[in-house]
Parts: sequence; C-alpha cells; structure tokens
Amino acid sequence: MQFPNMIIGTFAPFFKHLNLPKENYIESSRFFVAKNRISQGNYNKDPVYSILFLAMLNYAKKYQYDGILTILSRAMLKILERSGWDISIIEQGISEKHEKVYLMLLPTDSGSQNQLILKIINHYDSLINNKLKQWLLIYPSFGDRFNEL
Repeated sequence: MQFPNMIIGTFAPFFKHLNLPKENYIESSRFFVAKNRISQGNYNKDPVYSILFLAMLNYAKKYQYDGILTILSRAMLKILERSGWDISIIEQGISEKHEKVYLMLLPTDSGSQNQLILKIINHYDSLINNKLKQWLLIYPSFGDRFNEL
C-alpha cells in the first residue's frame, strides 16, 4: 500500500471518506463477480472461489502481510461472507454505475486459512463420495475439475 495503487487512485472517488488502515497490507485493487453467478448458486457447489481465496491468503501470509485490502462488488461480498474468511468492511461506497461497492480488509489469520481449507476438503469429500458410488469409477483431480468450469 506504500506505492500508487487503484484503491487510492482509480477507486478513491467511490468513497466519501477513504480511511485506509496503516498496518502492513497488500492491495488487490478490485474483486468483482458477475451478478448472474450468484443467482445461479455456483459458489456453494464449486470450491474454485475457496481455492482462489486460499491462494490469496497464503500468498499474503507468505510475504508477511497483515492482510489484503480490496474493493468488492455486492455479489463478491456475498461469496466472501459464505467462505469462512473473517472479513471486515472498512467503508461502503458507490461505483460509477451507481452500485454499492465495499472497501474490505481480508486478514491473513490462521483461523480464516483453516476455514477455507475445510471448505475445500468438505467439497471434495462429498464429490469423491458421490463419484465413488457410480460406474464408471472416476476420481476427480483438481485439473479435471478446473477444466469443467
């Protein structure tokens, strides 16, 4: 956050009082998802969001950041709220399209990391159990699963 970034540049006008925390954070600019992805309910059936979130958290944790600051759409906020990541809303704003956006803090805590891991494991346990009861016996790998998306 010590260098120019999109939160304090491009997205600053979205917020009345942009008050960023001073700790050691990394910025992810914006984190939006199409509204129709939420209405389809794919976020509960597919661990790709949890895998993405875990990769982000692990990256920030590896480089000893206290968390990630990002701008979220309402749709992505719903997904994050259900992910198990212990997120915090810093400020709510309005985009150029007159839609709500959120300045969020995504901490790099071990509790959130463990919740994301459990969500991924639980998804694959149920997927594997269902596939193991079928003929032709197929064991899904991460690569196969991502190709289906």
